[in-house]
Amino acid sequence: MVYKNVISDVGIKFATASGDSSGEIKVVNTLINQWEELTFDFTGKVGIPSSTNIDQIIFSRILILREPLTKLSISTMLLFLPAL
Repeated sequence: MVYKNVISDVGIKFATASGDSSGEIKVVNTLINQWEELTFDFTGKVGIPSSTNIDQIIFSRILILREPLTKLSISTMLLFLPAL
């Protein structure tokens, strides 16, 4: 879940100790100043070599600001759920 006071992309990727990654997946939050659950679908990445032996979760919070912000607030809570 994410709590942001601006609408912008949120990216997540998994990486290995050698730095390999299967790439970043981005979604955009649609709510501000409240918790929102974002879903990142990595099913297309399962089984490729860079998706094994993962030891890192990397977040990117991409912001394109068209006006100055007096305060930027971003919080993240991870939930790992079993596959359906």
